[in-house]
Amino acid sequence: MTPTTPTGLLILDKPRGISSHAVVQSVRHLFQTKKVGHAGTLDPEATGVMVLALGSATRLLEYYTDENKSYLADAELGKISTTGDAEGDLTVFYEGDSWPTPEKVEQTLEQFRGPISQVPPIYSALKIDGERLYKKARRGEAVDIPARDVFISQLEVAEYAPPRLQFHTTCSKGTYIRALAEDIGIALGTGAYLTALRRTASGQFSLESAHTLEQIEGRILEQRLELLLPLGYGLPPENALELDPEQLFEVLHGRDIELATETDTTKNIFAWSNQQLTAILEHRCENTWKPRKVFTAPPDSPGK
Repeated sequence: MTPTTPTGLLILDKPRGISSHAVVQSVRHLFQTKKVGHAGTLDPEATGVMVLALGSATRLLEYYTDENKSYLADAELGKISTTGDAEGDLTVFYEGDSWPTPEKVEQTLEQFRGPISQVPPIYSALKIDGERLYKKARRGEAVDIPARDVFISQLEVAEYAPPRLQFHTTCSKGTYIRALAEDIGIALGTGAYLTALRRTASGQFSLESAHTLEQIEGRILEQRLELLLPLGYGLPPENALELDPEQLFEVLHGRDIELATETDTTKNIFAWSNQQLTAILEHRCENTWKPRKVFTAPPDSPGK
């Protein structure tokens, strides 16, 4: 058992065949703590990077959730699926004599780069009217799912050997790769469904820094917890502020502080002291900033 409540970020390489919730439950069990959250769900059959937060780091998850995600996706042309992936019932969509040329595939992908409108799959955890969509789908309920705006910053062919199409993509929060694969297939005139998905990066965190559940368990048994990244790791440096002793004292007691007029008031500030994340500040009015979240116990007097 760890002597204190573990705190920090854990970059995990999710295995295939279990849900994101099951991953969180496993990490709770391994670290013997209930305070675990994650910055982006992966479908049970998907693998790859999950950013998990333990202890006080769970209060920072909102700043990691909004990061872009990168994927390596495999799709099969010629068929469509009721779920958009291999878990659903398949129907033959295209029975033509020839597959789209590589040039046609490239032209089609170009249509999906940049801002696009996307309808999320009905078999998803998205909530409408307070209920998960997949529950409505299982009842056979017809649902009008509103489209959402997403941004595809990268979309490139990794391998094309029809009917298999493998592609790399980097996209904004809320993008469904199953829906992207389906839409590409429709645009090609062949239909398509997702056969495999691996998240290769979440923000700045990639597979190179990720650990498997087996590796994590081994490190814990050896009492080697250096795999936990410290509180505040990876937060935007341009929004950081080093507090002086007087500012630190005021912030840790929940009081407002005055900052320079050129400070960007549209973004929260990550306040640090002695290389430790101390608080998150938000703009109140004019040059005044108030503590939104505080991570350090207050001292008795300034400078202590």
